[in-house]
Amino acid sequence: MKNARWSRSLGCKMAVLSMMVLFFLQIGILTPFADDLIRRAQESMVEKGIDPGPIDGIWGPLTRGGVIEFQKREGLTVSGRLDDATKKSLFSIPEAPPSDIKTATEPSAQEKSSPDVPVVVHEKQKEEEQKTSDVPEVAATVVPVPEKSEPAESAVAEPKVAAQPSSQTKAVSKLPPGIVGKGKYEETTVSAGGSISGVIHFSGKAPAPIMEDLNKGKNVEFCATHPDTQEGNIRPRVKVVVTDGKLKDTVVFIQNIEKGKAWPTAVTNFDFKSCDIFPKVSVVRKTPKGMKTGLFTITNHDPEILHNPHGYSVVGASRKTLFNKPLPSKGDVADVTKSFKRFKPKKDKHFFLQCDQHNFMEADARVVWNPYHSISGADGAFKIDQIPAGKYWVTAWHPYMGEVSREVTVSGGADVKTDFELFGK
Repeated sequence: MKNARWSRSLGCKMAVLSMMVLFFLQIGILTPFADDLIRRAQESMVEKGIDPGPIDGIWGPLTRGGVIEFQKREGLTVSGRLDDATKKSLFSIPEAPPSDIKTATEPSAQEKSSPDVPVVVHEKQKEEEQKTSDVPEVAATVVPVPEKSEPAESAVAEPKVAAQPSSQTKAVSKLPPGIVGKGKYEETTVSAGGSISGVIHFSGKAPAPIMEDLNKGKNVEFCATHPDTQEGNIRPRVKVVVTDGKLKDTVVFIQNIEKGKAWPTAVTNFDFKSCDIFPKVSVVRKTPKGMKTGLFTITNHDPEILHNPHGYSVVGASRKTLFNKPLPSKGDVADVTKSFKRFKPKKDKHFFLQCDQHNFMEADARVVWNPYHSISGADGAFKIDQIPAGKYWVTAWHPYMGEVSREVTVSGGADVKTDFELFGK
């Protein structure tokens, strides 16, 4: 008798659960394409000047809001879902000269899974694919496709590197096994240390600014005082800053160094000011043992404006909350040092900071495991100094343009010139 009642109860619960899953699939909260299709949709919306939130392959309220905005702009039925009509319009590819592209005769397996996406193959891509047909394609925003692959229209192009001195190896988009260690680092005295310096070049087309309509958010009058605000309270948000072919805000760092110069002692502070976050790109580290305060802080500089800093560790298509701290008044400071104890080597790489009250306020940082790093300026220049002599793997990382690495040999007291080049579409 008890077994019969238990069986009927379980059957009812399973039926209710199935109905809920079907309902969420219909309204777009759940989707079987949560890792690929959504990321591609987010990338396409950014290119069209619409903010879908972080490009992470996760269907959330920001991505749904971006889809609704796109549907309204294109005169489509406003469903808030990636329906067939929306996908066809969102993934449309403009015509190009016949000499540059041609229609593919056989779509790939990935393209077959998205029948509404037009298939276009570059001539150069087809030649390279014939040579490297055993190399799988990767579609991602931060991680570039494998070397020699030409990017699909919905993915970020593979970073490439300019010619370098013979003391350096060819650049790769994936590090050899064993390069990323256990995150242990020992401070010691460095005598006759060398340095690595260079410039981050950028070729191709950078993503268009996201035209943020401040009228749709909170505290419109104050947020519109931001110096970049245009007529009608529209504020362009530029995620990729390129000047004369030089890329700003690229983090360049050494991967495999276990001892060397001391960590900097200055506090890293994120300023919430004029409804924006500064700096836009930085570096963060795991908080040392025994330290609970005084390493990372967030300051609210806006009078009578509630900000709500929300910090995430971004790993592929998932986000892990590190902290969520309300700052209701000007001068309020949140010390989030303790929250960074959760970082783990080989897993945590990308730190993303956002305001829950004003979701257009965003900043990014690279998680580093030693003090050998630099961030490129407006001229694309960077320099890492006090490096002990030896061979090291050096990585250039941009939160929205990918990363590339190469092995560099450093001699005592010498400066090694190393330029990297990242490619847009």
